[in-house]
Amino acid sequence: MDRIESLHLQIEAMKRAFADVYRYVADPRLMEVTPEQMLDDAYLTERAKLIDPSKATQFDFGMPKAGGTIYMSAADERGMMASFI
Repeated sequence: MDRIESLHLQIEAMKRAFADVYRYVADPRLMEVTPEQMLDDAYLTERAKLIDPSKATQFDFGMPKAGGTIYMSAADERGMMASFI
């Protein structure tokens, strides 16, 4: 692999990584996915497969596998609350 090909692959990988960062990385209390999900080998392999070695591409963020538990709650002005796990 020559220098130009290597740089192309690095740049394309960085573009995908930044798309995921801009979409998912936030205050740890508010993140939709965990860092472990974003760094999962299977997820990263799927993201790498999207790189076309012959051209630069436009892309969007990926979708790491979701966890198994969610939590939702609501409260009204009178203090009535509902909670769902």
